[in-house]
Amino acid sequence: MKRVGSRGRMAITGTTPLRAVALALACTLSPSSAASSSPLLAEQTIAALAEHGVTG
Repeated sequence: MKRVGSRGRMAITGTTPLRAVALALACTLSPSSAASSSPLLAEQTIAALAEHGVTG
C-alpha cells in the first residue's frame, strides 16, 4: 500500500476498490387493495444503479 498526496489530498493506491450495494424498500401508504407502483419503481432504480456497477 502506498500513500500519494497532492495539495492536502490523500489517496491510497494498491488497494481493492470498494463495492457499492443498494437496498430498495418498496412500500405504499395507500390503504387501497389496488396494485402499488412501489415495487416497479424499486426494480427500475436497482436496474439503473446496476448499470454503474452497484449490486442490490
